[in-house]
Amino acid sequence: MKLEAEKFYIERRGNCAQSVIHGWSQYSEKIKNGSLEVSDAGHGNADGGMCGALFAASEIAGVEKRELVIQKFKEKSKGHTGCRSIRKSRSLSCVECVGTAASILQECL
Repeated sequence: MKLEAEKFYIERRGNCAQSVIHGWSQYSEKIKNGSLEVSDAGHGNADGGMCGALFAASEIAGVEKRELVIQKFKEKSKGHTGCRSIRKSRSLSCVECVGTAASILQECL
């Protein structure tokens, strides 16, 4: 799933949030591409400026696993969840955010 999401992002077929959704849709029958609308969540436009990849992963994870996904992401991003703070700190590149969020989602679900 991680590689599929990263490939989708690298090929510029979607933003970071859409790339995680695409990766998950290839991995699981629980969600089909486009059934969770996140196109506006990329580029730091998710709620509170959250990383779009993290936002998508946390939305897929649902209420019961959302905090776990966010906590595991923070461990990889030196405590950052906001797009701009991640980019400013250079803790992860955008493609690394996509891969990290996809990997964490797969691990948690």
